[in-house]
Amino acid sequence: NPQKFSVPRNYIITTNRSNLFKPVTLGIYLKGEKPLFASLRFSVNQHAEIVTSKGTAGIGTDFFTSPAPIESSPSNVNFITSIFATEDNTTVSINNFDPTIIFSDNNSRTSFNFSLQKGQSYIIEGSDTYTQNWQGFIGAKITSTKPISVTNGNFNGQYVSTTLASTDILMDQSVPVDKLGKEFVLVKGNGTIHATTSDTYSQNMEKAFIVASANGTSIYVNNE
Repeated sequence: NPQKFSVPRNYIITTNRSNLFKPVTLGIYLKGEKPLFASLRFSVNQHAEIVTSKGTAGIGTDFFTSPAPIESSPSNVNFITSIFATEDNTTVSINNFDPTIIFSDNNSRTSFNFSLQKGQSYIIEGSDTYTQNWQGFIGAKITSTKPISVTNGNFNGQYVSTTLASTDILMDQSVPVDKLGKEFVLVKGNGTIHATTSDTYSQNMEKAFIVASANGTSIYVNNE
């Protein structure tokens, strides 16, 4: 017997840059007396996304970021990562990213270190204004002293490299390293494999994106 409820926009989405790079109270915590499935569905002008909660499988202390790479500068895309604390006095550290990145507060950093209380979150964002931002935050390492939830991706991401119109929200809840696997199935979508002059909006849309969690990781496709 599925149920739904409306979430006030200001609980989950901010357009105010003053809410970035500091503890804020955005985010939702769900708890049931029995196991449950939950998804968050939201939309903004021209874009929408469904974020499926991974439950306890999405809670951990060791994560890697994986926003989609930006391949040109349409001036309306970004990378974004948000961290949500499940316990008080949680210390979070983020490193292993390009130190020349210029974040949305116009500052560069070599690392992040901050503390959160239960129910607080911390949002990091960088736009496509600077080319070092296009791939510089991919593979950043997130560690925490207590279990956290990480939502990761692009609040507006780039599907193809040439067309301003081919962007969309690319967000999902991340999985901590200790719950990752070694075998995955890729399912082809509806995009074309090879670009032609007639499919500008779908060229290069079908991609596999892999981030290694350890040095010396070998990747095999179809046992090749």
